[in-house]
Amino acid sequence: MLEIVARDNTSLAALQLEMQLGGFHMAPKYRQCPMQISYPPCPPTFAYNLAVSALADVVQRFEMRTHGWGWGSIGRTGGPVGSTASVTGLHETRVALAWMRRADVLPLDVASVHEGYTRLLGIPSDPDERYRVFDDVAERVWLRASLETLLAGGWAGVEPSERWESEAISIDLVERAVRAPNDRPQKNDAMHTLACLLARHLDRDALPGLLAIMETHPNALWNRYRSGGELVVWLCHRHRDLKGRALAELDAQQARGDWNPEKQQVRDALDQGKRHLWSNG
Repeated sequence: MLEIVARDNTSLAALQLEMQLGGFHMAPKYRQCPMQISYPPCPPTFAYNLAVSALADVVQRFEMRTHGWGWGSIGRTGGPVGSTASVTGLHETRVALAWMRRADVLPLDVASVHEGYTRLLGIPSDPDERYRVFDDVAERVWLRASLETLLAGGWAGVEPSERWESEAISIDLVERAVRAPNDRPQKNDAMHTLACLLARHLDRDALPGLLAIMETHPNALWNRYRSGGELVVWLCHRHRDLKGRALAELDAQQARGDWNPEKQQVRDALDQGKRHLWSNG
């Protein structure tokens, strides 16, 4: 754990922030070591919130069991103090991406972005604009970074550019990224986060990319097809004229033998005209 903290602090130095192992308690009866990560108070900006939440999620990044002992639980103290700005702008997004590149944290790993977009789009509740994460330009840059790092399998060879701020997201890039072979482990909500970003930013033009997410993919997590399909259903409810195109593509996948219960659930929801997979109408 001390080695993990030391590595994390190398990247946190760019934000003038330092974490500490604030507690480490052995519980021999259960062969567990509950512990605590501590941060000093820091500004409630997007970059600081992102860094603290990403690095505090230790169990997602490291194997926490060795020699018969496990981690038990990990608490967190300190960190951002005060209210965060409601919408993240371009400058804060640039700062966050610069830190993430240094720390090897990918945009699709950020849980708070996923939560914000599902609430914004109304999955599974009603849409709520109060949960908007980025302004339009920052969203384009964040989506571009998500696609480029997915295509490359990480940050190697990827460097944010000012061109990303004005260049439209191409469907070719979307399809190449979601179809790229990728051995890097993904969080369970990574593909759902990407699908939400695509649906929000590209609107009806996102359909080919969402359907590509639903194609069979090597090393795919069990919920990948539902993750893309959720937003196919959402988009086709928003734009009813897309429904026939989506059903035809799913039927083509089924004819190729590319099928599973997750895809059938999506097709049934499309047939019924649902707003999303968990909707009763």
